[in-house]
Amino acid sequence: MDIRRRELARAVVNMSVWCVVWSVFWYLHTRAIWSVLPGMIQGILMGAFMAAWGRNQFRRAFVAGGRPASDDERTAALAALRSGQLPSEPRKRDVALAFARNQLGRRTNPWRVAVVAGLSTLMSVFLAIVYNPWCWLLAGFFLAFPAALIVALRRRRRRARTLLMTLPAGNAA
Repeated sequence: MDIRRRELARAVVNMSVWCVVWSVFWYLHTRAIWSVLPGMIQGILMGAFMAAWGRNQFRRAFVAGGRPASDDERTAALAALRSGQLPSEPRKRDVALAFARNQLGRRTNPWRVAVVAGLSTLMSVFLAIVYNPWCWLLAGFFLAFPAALIVALRRRRRRARTLLMTLPAGNAA
C-alpha cells in the first residue's frame, strides 16, 4: 500500500474512532439523539488533530543524512522493521537504520500510557457506579485501547532492536 494512502487510511480510522467515542459519550450523558452531532464534530476535530500530529511524527522518523525519505524509502524501512532484513540499497538501508534508532529513542513510556489509562478507567468506573451504567463501555475502551498501544509499542521496539543487532560490528553507521 502506498504511504500516502496508508496515512489517509490512518487519518480516516482515527477520525471515525473519535467520532464514535465522543458521540456515544455525549448520547449517554444527555440521553438526547441530537447530542450525537456535537460528539461527531468533536470527534472529527480531535481525529483531524491527532492524524496531523501523527503524520508529522511519522515523517520526522524517516530522516537520514539530513534528508527526508521518499515514499519508496519509507516503505522499505517499514518492511525492514517488520521482516528484520535490511535493504540492499545504501540509502534505503540508512533510512531503515535511522527509523529503527528513532523507534528505540522515542520517549513514549508505557508507564505513562498505563497511568493515564488507569486514571481514565477509574473515572469511568466511578461514573458507571454513580451516574450511568453505560459508562462501563468507556471503562472497557480505556482498558483495551492503551493495552493494544503498549503491546504495539513493545513489539516495534523489539523489532527495532533486532534490526540493529543484525548489523556487522564495523557497520554501526
